[in-house]
Amino acid sequence: MQKVPVATTLMDLAFDPVTLARLLDLSVDAIITVDDDEQIVQWNQGAEQIFGYPLANALGQPLSMLLPEIARRAHHQHVREFADSAELARHMGHRSKITGVRSDGEEFPAEASIMRLASAGRTYLTVVLRDISERERDDAARRFLVESGAQLGSSLDYDETVGRIVQLGVPILGDVCSVHVHGGEGQLDPMWSTPTLLVHPDERLNALVAADEACGRLEVGERIRSAMWVPLAAHGEFLGVMRCYARQRTLRDRDLALAVALGQRAALALAHSRMYADAQRASRSRDEVLAVVSHDLRNPLSTIAMCADALADPVAPDMADVRSMAGIICHSADWAQRIIRDLLDATSIDAGRLSLDRRAVNADTILSAARDLFITQADAAGVAIVTRGDTTLPPIHADSERILQIMFNLLGNAMKYTKRGGSIALEASLDEAHDAVRFRVTDTGDGIPSEHLPHLFDRLWQLGRAHRGGAGLGLAIAKGIVTAHGGTIGVTSIVGVGSTFTFTIPLARQTAYGG
Repeated sequence: MQKVPVATTLMDLAFDPVTLARLLDLSVDAIITVDDDEQIVQWNQGAEQIFGYPLANALGQPLSMLLPEIARRAHHQHVREFADSAELARHMGHRSKITGVRSDGEEFPAEASIMRLASAGRTYLTVVLRDISERERDDAARRFLVESGAQLGSSLDYDETVGRIVQLGVPILGDVCSVHVHGGEGQLDPMWSTPTLLVHPDERLNALVAADEACGRLEVGERIRSAMWVPLAAHGEFLGVMRCYARQRTLRDRDLALAVALGQRAALALAHSRMYADAQRASRSRDEVLAVVSHDLRNPLSTIAMCADALADPVAPDMADVRSMAGIICHSADWAQRIIRDLLDATSIDAGRLSLDRRAVNADTILSAARDLFITQADAAGVAIVTRGDTTLPPIHADSERILQIMFNLLGNAMKYTKRGGSIALEASLDEAHDAVRFRVTDTGDGIPSEHLPHLFDRLWQLGRAHRGGAGLGLAIAKGIVTAHGGTIGVTSIVGVGSTFTFTIPLARQTAYGG
């Protein structure tokens, strides 16, 4: 049987030029043939797609136009060495990567194979080139996300985690990145809830740049070419927004996808940092409560124990002493119960579980009840209590016992620091917005130094120990109760003149007041 000779080149195959061109065009790789002078004589559609030159603009052009200028001389030398060698082909992976240049000047990484073909006494070199920019981008993105996960997971400090997110975004995702943390106050703007890409310097982008303090790091006159943002959410909770800005390049969908992937990891890191911070606060709170129990609760219990020992003495005390010690025991027991109640209320407020039984309540009723609670004590201390309530005020929507608890705490503090001959005024009036009643407790006591005012509503903080009679939770609890009602609380004070504590409670809805 006669053997059929094997074709040694594509050009030796029995295909007409049109069929051969169609076969070559099936390849997504660039297939380029050059002659002895390194002029392009064959150019498939893959080459058009990769380099951006149509066939008519590529034929007859030097191969060097597809290479960076800095690499052209070395590449020409490699081509000549291959042409003169005994090798017929060098395949992808057998040589280092090369860099190509598209028609718009963009450089990209590539892998190439080269083979020598002979036809009609001439030598041709055919290059099969593959654009690996997408693959390298994918590899770089995977490495970036792995490294980002490691960095974000290396610390549980909240502020440090936010800082690392910002650092990771530059320059991979943009020239400037910022993280805006959502504190949970108010409604979430819908625009931040969806990953968004802005690729034109329009009014929306300019407004975003102007409002973002992070863009202040740009040099004067620099413009943002594109921007994107992704929401940071974990475990069903919105935590914030990561924004990225690019000056020189146009951000694309693949950049947004990478930002979303980083955002997912960043959100988990933020959530873990928050949980760790919450755990730390809970631990400190527990230690504070233990300190209160070990110190403040010891005082009334010690008093009760001493009275009990005295009553158990073999020498029976007279009836007057028995009555006196019984009164001391009752007072100490009430003191201990008050401390325990404050601790329980503080715990409920921290957990967001403070119970409220809201109803329509008249403000003057609250003032009268508060005055009745302290009138005997005030008379004994020589302090006048004056009420100034407006009987025409609309009712508030409140838990009357909780509001009285606020008044009890504020009046108790006022009594401690108001000297004999002084006075305490209890007032209620409609606030400026006509949607709440503003309560005031004003004393003529010592006043509070300005440096102490920011700490007054902190837990377990007390102005001084001379008048200490509780756990240091009264004002913190008052603030928690007011906040739970949807109101606000504050204080003004002048040393030597006195202090005014003010809080607001919303009106009952069914009594809309338009006065």
